[in-house]
Amino acid sequence: MLKPLPIWGVACIDVNQDQTYELIVALQDQPLKSLDAESMEVIMTSDFVVPDIPSSIFEIGRFDSTGNIQLLIVNEQARLQVYNFPEEWSIPELRFESSDIYIPDEFKLLSAYPNPFNISTNIDYKLHKNEHIKVTIYNMNGHLVDILVNDLRPAGYHSVAFSALNLPSGQYFCRMEAGGTSQIKKLTLLR
Repeated sequence: MLKPLPIWGVACIDVNQDQTYELIVALQDQPLKSLDAESMEVIMTSDFVVPDIPSSIFEIGRFDSTGNIQLLIVNEQARLQVYNFPEEWSIPELRFESSDIYIPDEFKLLSAYPNPFNISTNIDYKLHKNEHIKVTIYNMNGHLVDILVNDLRPAGYHSVAFSALNLPSGQYFCRMEAGGTSQIKKLTLLR
């Protein structure tokens, strides 16, 4: 039985800018492949082999005014790497590498904005490592009103919107749980 290869990233892009879209597929320890989005046939294979970098962020697209196809990687050392692909899809040229991207040094539920709020507010939080988190909203009676997040999130800064469209004015509590700890912030809904 064949062992499935872990997908590292997939992007859909109009490579030749001719309204024909291709899927760029990156499999761990395999060369990048370009597939026709309709037939799924391999159009081109790059000489660039995707490294085995756990928990990396991968994006491919046109991110500047040059129109070149670029590969963006945030690796496990929290460094941003930007590669430019030549037209023939060979090995991309490393165009930029940052020293470090700031990763928070703690788990923290930040303030909501606006607060007090009318209808909706944004709740910010930061994570110092990849972690399963749960962000919930409770009313003054301690009843669960909404679950905003309940899944694995990467280290970094995050924001989630809370819509109170069908809720009455009053005090609410936002609770964030991760790694056996929790934090609570008070929210005020004004109508």
